[in-house]
Amino acid sequence: MTAVTDTMLAMLAVAAAGSPSSSQPNALIGRWGGDHVTLSISAEGGHLKLDCGAGDFAALPVPNKHGKFRIAGTLQFYRSGPTRADSNSVAAAAVYKGHIEGDRLTLDVTSSKTRDTTHYSLVRNRPTKLVRCM
Repeated sequence: MTAVTDTMLAMLAVAAAGSPSSSQPNALIGRWGGDHVTLSISAEGGHLKLDCGAGDFAALPVPNKHGKFRIAGTLQFYRSGPTRADSNSVAAAAVYKGHIEGDRLTLDVTSSKTRDTTHYSLVRNRPTKLVRCM
C-alpha cells in the first residue's frame, strides 16, 4: 500500500470509532461548570458542589461508546444558617447518570432519600458562581 492509502485508512478508522472525546475512559476528567453547579472529576472519583449541597462518587465514571455513564455515589443537601453540632444531616446514596458530548455534559442525579432527580447541564472548564444557602 502507499502512504496515501495508509493515511486514508487510518483516518477512516478514527472516524468509524466515534468521537474519542466521548468514549475514552478519561474523557470526563477535569472541571465542569453550569448554573449553580460545579463538578470536579479525577481518576479517583468526583465531587459535585451545589448552592445548597454536595455529592461524591469514589471511582472514575467510564462512558460507553455512546458517551453515557452511570455511577453510584452520595448526595447531601444543606440548610441555611449555621449547622448544629448535633445535626443528623448525612449524605444519602445517589445515582449519577450522564452523557458527555465533546465539551458538554448532561448529568441527572437521583437521591435515594428523596427519590427526586435533578438535571444539570455542564460545560468543561466553565467558571461557576455558587450562591451558598442563606
